[in-house]
Amino acid sequence: LDTRARVRVTLKQFAEAERDLAEAIAHEPSALRWFHVALLRTAQPTPNPQQAKGAFAEAVKRGLDERTVHPADAATFRALAAAK
Repeated sequence: LDTRARVRVTLKQFAEAERDLAEAIAHEPSALRWFHVALLRTAQPTPNPQQAKGAFAEAVKRGLDERTVHPADAATFRALAAAK
């Protein structure tokens, strides 16, 4: 579900990505899944920086660091980390 959600963000299928991430987090609320929520919040047509910051903070609290994200997402990680 998490990987599918990430692909859906890339394809701009935001509603579907939202559903996949909600289900994935309900099963296991991992750091990477929360990071993908933050990524979704920044990629949506109307970005929601406050929700992105909240999701990113949850991901960091759960142990996320830049080494655990895909290299293609590293710039987003750095941008969210700088916005803290």
